[in-house]
Amino acid sequence: MRLLLSTLVFVGQLAGVDFCDSIRSIVSSESKKQDIPSISVTIVKNNKIVCSVAEGWADLEQKVPNTTNR
Repeated sequence: MRLLLSTLVFVGQLAGVDFCDSIRSIVSSESKKQDIPSISVTIVKNNKIVCSVAEGWADLEQKVPNTTNR
C-alpha cells in the first residue's frame, strides 16, 4: 500500500497530465499487483471532488463491484 500512496503523490506533482486517468491507471495496476480486493481513492481540492476511482469488490462474497456511487 505504501508504494501506491507514494506513486499517487508523485502523479499529483506532474504537470500537463490527465490527472484522473493517471490515478485510475495506477490504482487499477497496483490493486492487481498487490491483490487488493477493494480500493477507493478520492482526490479533493478546494472542497470539490476532482477525481474519484473505485476498483475491486464492495462485497467479495456476493461479487458486488466497488463503485464511486456509495
